Amino acid sequence: MDTEQTINNQPEPQEQIIPKENPADIFKKTLETSNQTMSVLVDFATENGVAAERLSHVVRVFEADGHILLPPIDTMRCELAKIQGESDRTRRTRALTARKTGEVFVPEEQAGSVHDIFHESIHRAAWLVDRQQGLGISTTDIVRKLASHYGIAITEDGRVDPNSEYIKQYAETDEEIKNLIEFFTETLRGETLRLTEGITEWTTRRARDIAREKGITIEMAEEDMAYDDEVQYVDEIRTRLKEKEGLTDKVADAKVISAAISGNIIELVPYL
Repeated sequence: MDTEQTINNQPEPQEQIIPKENPADIFKKTLETSNQTMSVLVDFATENGVAAERLSHVVRVFEADGHILLPPIDTMRCELAKIQGESDRTRRTRALTARKTGEVFVPEEQAGSVHDIFHESIHRAAWLVDRQQGLGISTTDIVRKLASHYGIAITEDGRVDPNSEYIKQYAETDEEIKNLIEFFTETLRGETLRLTEGITEWTTRRARDIAREKGITIEMAEEDMAYDDEVQYVDEIRTRLKEKEGLTDKVADAKVISAAISGNIIELVPYL
């Protein structure tokens, strides 16, 4: 018997096919981990001087229907571009929180990203305070506080006031006034985004570290990290807050965390 021939005639072993986990199941697990992480964060804040009632809304962040799993990411980005226009930011968006409803939308590719879901959940926490309890700070309030810090007045409808002392001092012609208004409008818009995303991402990363300090491993992929410059900006604000107010590291951290998840980031403007 030709053993070699017999062996070669055996059917090829079939590669074992491991079924892919359903994105919805992955999403559910990630939400559970994010919820656990939020609890760790709130406990840390209250242990370090933040009033518990200020964070009482956080229990609602992970209520049913607060987080929505979407089709593939390209579909989400196309729809976002229709609303906000095509830009580098819309092309890089991996998840988002709706301004009108506070819902967190996550495409199926990011269903397992604790970082992205937790980052957006902080935005949702701030939204819950602002829109549902009426206790939070609107974007216009943030712009107005920032403008005041830079010596610029804001009208009731949130526009740069052409009668601002700074503009009257440095602009003489209508064209100069127009240019300064455009400059400060873009500057304040960018500064608001810088502060909002910076404090949200700073808090996301700090939550991971706090969990680790308590012996809880929260996996956040390094490639999901974003807003490095903005995080550094907030870290500098946190340092000035600590030094100016004579706080411990933990108390300073708790104040920044509280500002992030309550949406009251104007508290940090004096330390810019």
